[in-house]
Amino acid sequence: MTGPSPSPSFLPLLAVPALTPVFGWVNSHAWAGIDITPTPKLAAWVERIKARPGVHNGLGVPERRKPPTKEEEEKIAEEAKKWIFKK
Repeated sequence: MTGPSPSPSFLPLLAVPALTPVFGWVNSHAWAGIDITPTPKLAAWVERIKARPGVHNGLGVPERRKPPTKEEEEKIAEEAKKWIFKK
């Protein structure tokens, strides 16, 4: 096989308006208890989308919050798991 090796080259396409709802799900990774640091390209994509002026402004509604610490992320994830897996 010749040519470039396969890679997640689709990530730049996610700036297309029809595909940007994916950002909301990926950006809530901490709430879901998912660590995206093992996927640096995905983590970088999230940061690039967050840096876009419209996204940055929108994330400040109703108020801009500081990113949670690792401990806070774990607590949030545990609370969410209780709600998600409620019987």
